[in-house]
Amino acid sequence: MEGEEGTATQLAEQFPQIDSPLRVEPPVEMKAPRRLVTTTRDQQIRSTAFSPQAYKQRELTLATIAADPGSAPTLLSADSPIRARKGPVAQQDQASFRTAVANYTTLAFSSQRAGKLQMEAQAYFAIGVTYDNMGSYKDALDAYRKFLATCKKSGDAVSEALAYNCMGVDCMHIARPPAEGAQFEADELSEEAVASLTRAIAHHEAHLAIADDGGKFMARTNVGLCYGMLGDHLAAARHHQEALRIAIQLQSFSGQSISVGNLGALAIRQGDFATAKPCMEQHLQLVQSLKDFSAEINAWLQLGHLEKHEGNFEEAIHCYEQANQIAEQQGEIGTLKRVNCHIGMARGSLALNKHMEKLAASVQ
Repeated sequence: MEGEEGTATQLAEQFPQIDSPLRVEPPVEMKAPRRLVTTTRDQQIRSTAFSPQAYKQRELTLATIAADPGSAPTLLSADSPIRARKGPVAQQDQASFRTAVANYTTLAFSSQRAGKLQMEAQAYFAIGVTYDNMGSYKDALDAYRKFLATCKKSGDAVSEALAYNCMGVDCMHIARPPAEGAQFEADELSEEAVASLTRAIAHHEAHLAIADDGGKFMARTNVGLCYGMLGDHLAAARHHQEALRIAIQLQSFSGQSISVGNLGALAIRQGDFATAKPCMEQHLQLVQSLKDFSAEINAWLQLGHLEKHEGNFEEAIHCYEQANQIAEQQGEIGTLKRVNCHIGMARGSLALNKHMEKLAASVQ
């Protein structure tokens, strides 16, 4: 996992984010096309809060609410257009992707006729990755199904595990598109999203059944995320705890950081702040040792939110200022702007508390 000894399975990303599905890196000999880099938290914040498109969308939304106050619940919901979604892939990129799909499709057909199962399987996988890069997850699923069927014919268990992982992750992306950055609760999921997450669980459990230890860690994590989105927090916690056990067994600090971070995020959504705080503190220590600065910023932010919720505004300001300092050093401008907002609100709450204490003292 991520090049660590003890397992052949590797993560597709060097620094995966918590609350996000984990992808398996294909074997080097497959010569698969490169996946587009996952949008970072800072990029999501920039696009959803500070981009010209976001400003324009908020202006339109507020004008609509002013004209029709009854539309506010719909426009401010999780599916509202106020969430500035990732724009379509550029037209020239779309054209190159479609050309690549056509070429890989021809390769798959010719390999099938020649009885070259390995080459056919690689072509189907390449089609799936290309569709993923386009954001066409349903088309990618069709390609991965063909990839899986071909792997089963050839008895390639490693590629079969890869196929299940790809299918499960894409089902999760269909339920919650990654560009939206939304953390869905159970009552916010559509019937289609619930069905997609149910299929994702089946794929990840199939991956779990045949994977090595690194793959089992990823499958457990992904199943935990699915149950968390479905609102089954007990099942989610059980899978994240099992993923943590595997990560400890593998002596993977990266895996441990992901698992405790996911447990902390799950506890926050449950309102179990007593559990969330030590999890996030441990997550912070681990990502600091890994020098994952984006994750460290997020950990400080989450700790700041927890301190603020408990009324510890001075501690919250300290956490936010730590996040502020790292964001500035790393040039994460969108995150920096958001952190500054949290610092301002925490300072305002602290000043109000002190003012109310003075008033209470003067009355006494």
